[in-house]
Amino acid sequence: MAFRPDAAGDSAQWTPNAGANWEAVDEVTPDGDTTYVASDTVDAVDLYNLAAPSLPGNAVIRRVWASAVARKANAEDPDQIQVGLKSGATAAWSGDHALGTTYALYSTPAHTVDPDDGQPWTPADLDGLQAGVKAS
Repeated sequence: MAFRPDAAGDSAQWTPNAGANWEAVDEVTPDGDTTYVASDTVDAVDLYNLAAPSLPGNAVIRRVWASAVARKANAEDPDQIQVGLKSGATAAWSGDHALGTTYALYSTPAHTVDPDDGQPWTPADLDGLQAGVKAS
């Protein structure tokens, strides 16, 4: 089950080409340069609230990860990106992904437990989950 951004998260440091940051990255099928966020600042973070899932309270959640489609648009852009999840007070970022000049999919590792408390994921954990990107 994929969750899409539905509101701004705790950080909005990237610049959308139109509208709000989360609206520029919420498409089911990536739309290339039609809507996007961009940053030329290393360590700039954009986080997005995710639509709350409608899972039963006893649902078993085996793994959670975040993905982003990105590219390096010009020489001023950072060379790398990190993709992350924020659960509670804890942000868990992927390692650095080197950006190419064409769009590619980048992801976090699969988190089999909630990085905020080290316990198995629950449906309630997903209600407050954020996903995002960090220029690196």
